[in-house]
Amino acid sequence: MIQRKQSLLLLSIALFSSLLLFLPYAEITLIDKKFELALIPTGTIQTNSAFSIAIALNFLILSLSFATIFLYKKRELQLKLCYTICVTGLVLLGLIIFTPFFELKEGMQVTKGFITPIFVAVMIVDSFVASLFIK
Repeated sequence: MIQRKQSLLLLSIALFSSLLLFLPYAEITLIDKKFELALIPTGTIQTNSAFSIAIALNFLILSLSFATIFLYKKRELQLKLCYTICVTGLVLLGLIIFTPFFELKEGMQVTKGFITPIFVAVMIVDSFVASLFIK
């Protein structure tokens, strides 16, 4: 089960998804204070509904990757779940790149990191390669 190639790839998806919760997505500078925004809400910055959707999509990817690992006898369902992880990852990547997760106020500077989109892209590629190994 765990020693198969697709299971290792799905486990790496779960690991990257867990890391996304804690890695800073953006650094926000407001006059003299600096805040780091990760996918775990801290309450210091007012976020919008897109932030909640991104958190939900990340948890969906995390739970689907674990579920897919343990469905090793149902290959058709594993394939469908891998494709679902790919599509969900694409939506999450679009949200991370194009959607601001907070209201921009006057005097606020935002610096987005590049690690978070790279992790999501690696998750998408891992899911696609895992689906190839499942076939």
